[in-house]
Amino acid sequence: MADVGLDQLANADLRMQLIGRFHLFTRSSATPLRLPAGKATTVAQLLAARRGSFVSVDSIVEALWGDEPPPGAAQNVASLVSRLRRVIGAEHIAGGRAGYRFEASAVRADVDGAERLVAEAEAQQRAGRPALAASAAAQARAILERGSFLEDEPFAAWAEDGRRQAEQLVRRARRAAWTAALALGEHAAGVEVAARAIQSNVLDEEAHRARMEALYLGGDVGGALAAFETLRATLGDELGADPSPQSEALYLAVLRSEPLPQANGGRDAASAPERALDLVGRDDELAALWEPWSSAAGGSPAVVELTGAVGAGKTCVAGELARRARMTGAVVLWSSCHEAERSLFLQPVLEALRAYLGAIPPEAVRDVAGEWAGTLTELMPELRSMLAVARYERATPEIEHRRSLEAVTGVVRNIARRQPVLVVLDDVHQAGESTLEALHFLIDRLVSEPVLVLVTAASDIAEDVQSALGRDVEIISLGPLSLAAVEQMARRLGVTGLSPDELHTRTGGNAQFVLEALRLAAEGGDAGQSESLQAAVLERVRRAGRDVEDFLRVGAVLGAAFELDPAAHLASIGEEDAAERAGRALRAGLLTTAGARFEFAGSVIRDALYNATPDPIRASRHRRAASLFADRPAAAAAHLAAAGEWALARDAWAAAAEPAIQAFAIRDAA
Repeated sequence: MADVGLDQLANADLRMQLIGRFHLFTRSSATPLRLPAGKATTVAQLLAARRGSFVSVDSIVEALWGDEPPPGAAQNVASLVSRLRRVIGAEHIAGGRAGYRFEASAVRADVDGAERLVAEAEAQQRAGRPALAASAAAQARAILERGSFLEDEPFAAWAEDGRRQAEQLVRRARRAAWTAALALGEHAAGVEVAARAIQSNVLDEEAHRARMEALYLGGDVGGALAAFETLRATLGDELGADPSPQSEALYLAVLRSEPLPQANGGRDAASAPERALDLVGRDDELAALWEPWSSAAGGSPAVVELTGAVGAGKTCVAGELARRARMTGAVVLWSSCHEAERSLFLQPVLEALRAYLGAIPPEAVRDVAGEWAGTLTELMPELRSMLAVARYERATPEIEHRRSLEAVTGVVRNIARRQPVLVVLDDVHQAGESTLEALHFLIDRLVSEPVLVLVTAASDIAEDVQSALGRDVEIISLGPLSLAAVEQMARRLGVTGLSPDELHTRTGGNAQFVLEALRLAAEGGDAGQSESLQAAVLERVRRAGRDVEDFLRVGAVLGAAFELDPAAHLASIGEEDAAERAGRALRAGLLTTAGARFEFAGSVIRDALYNATPDPIRASRHRRAASLFADRPAAAAAHLAAAGEWALARDAWAAAAEPAIQAFAIRDAA
């Protein structure tokens, strides 16, 4: 199984090759075990196909002899299992007279590794990292395209579920591969993968469309049109059907040489009117930000701290600068800081780099990594498939800590040699010491690179952040909105029954409070009754539906940003139901997306929902949330502390300190 290439199989006591010819391997050998011939091997295959599940003796007897079992068939099965145990180890097969199973904790199968790789490819694709998605999909395909599931037993009925699973996996792996190839501009690779999928199933209309797109984007318009005609003829001959409206629309776009519709997510997905509304009254601040960006892009690196009260609109203003910088050809490295992740070494910085490195071709990743490839693979193991590091010699924690800071700085400077770079860390007041140290380290080493470092922070700790960054930092403050800005927002939303002067006085010009009250009024609600920002927010949330409100209250317990699966689990609903509610919240402007997470569209929305949830309910949800993050002790500790479980929180914080100590991030550990 040396060709499987799965790190997750390396530590298994017993490894199974189910794709292609059936083989079993021990941990210490790449040579397959020599299994007893005949029915003993069939028993091993049956148990492997249903690995981890108990297989009754009756099922084994039926698989071996069908409707005509010999006398003493159960004893024969016991004898066959005994022979297997002598070869592969008695500890690997549990059970007795009633039935048997492989011990799941010590056994790994190639098809399970492939499934994890496919899921990883899909997750990386959703997070906007096509290069990492392509790498994971390629590894999965290397396993799944080796052959069919248990090809030694092509007609065995008991292997049918496994065959279906493998066929679905290879279909998903190919879809992830061609999607990533198109995102990376590797059109020939997209054509090749789609063609393989069509060869496996000529009725796979999605694969036909992918081939059309890849041909068209690669400049072969005639080939794309011919691919559509092939699809039309195939569907007509096999099913007597026409291509779907989606395929027809693609065909018309190709025929007319029009741009193909592109999915767009993340912060820039907001409509222009909505974005403009968030920025009313902020022209002066944006002009003040554009000046240091222009200087930085010209080779005079700078550092800016954007401050303001909660709800002042710091994230929106920073996002607008990022949008404009991208339009001028810049690379934007954006990440948000979360209190529950403070003990995770360099977490926000690595997230910003991960998003960029995961979206460029592997050769570009290697170029940007340069001499820091080894350290980068230690910090971001998912890059190992793109950075061929033969062997990395770890040093003492102090030296590794220094190497990490140098690697992050070196990569940013290497990116800046290709394009101007805007580094944005949102809510830096929630960052750990290691993140602030990395920023200080980077800033201190910028000489003439086209880099602007922009951080957003709460006003009350602006001076502390400025001191931590350690260099001349320009502070730009977002104050309350002017009365003229409130009047302009009201006009844009068509709100006429609300006095702007009264609203300005009541809200103190807080941007989020003004916007929430006006949105509520625009939707027909009584904003005049909303004497607090929380009341305005809650009234607008309720208009999205009670089920959406319930879901968002659960999300608020998880934090300012949350992943869909934990939120669904905590809300005791299915993932698809959770996705539907999150989609409605997105359309209502209550959530935004940031990579693989959802974020509340403003901290005031999350705070209003969290504070409006009764304490006993919050405590219960925090306790249950802690159990979901057993592998993230810092997050678990934060939930346990919020629930008042101080003894358990202490233990979780101690566990979170260990990796920080290993990284020599002593302040974060403390």
